[in-house]
Amino acid sequence: MRTKLLILFILLCGILNATTITISNTGGNSNTVGAWSPAQVPVAGDIVIASATSGQLTINAALGGVGLLSFDMTGYTNTLTMNNTLTVAGNVTLVAAMTITGTGNLMINTTSTLTSNGAVWSGD
Repeated sequence: MRTKLLILFILLCGILNATTITISNTGGNSNTVGAWSPAQVPVAGDIVIASATSGQLTINAALGGVGLLSFDMTGYTNTLTMNNTLTVAGNVTLVAAMTITGTGNLMINTTSTLTSNGAVWSGD
């Protein structure tokens, strides 16, 4: 029982410490602070979102480390260039209005849900 409570505590602390980071209107390379709002490169456990005004983003360095908490492109109408690995431990949402190019990989957790243009794939 103690082990389960400890695991729950650790998970909740991670969620409570997650920072929501938006692709900035200017976009840019994923490893530069100018591509994000607030001006910080996302790390494992962060929530990444895009808006209709977010600029083009290039994943030019591994992003997410052991996994972003989520990656939500709802409303995104620009181009995501995948030149390196994007790791997401939680859910990923992609939309038809966006363009994805490049040769990088999207790595998701086996319990994640991938939503793309209305279609849903669940790892559960």
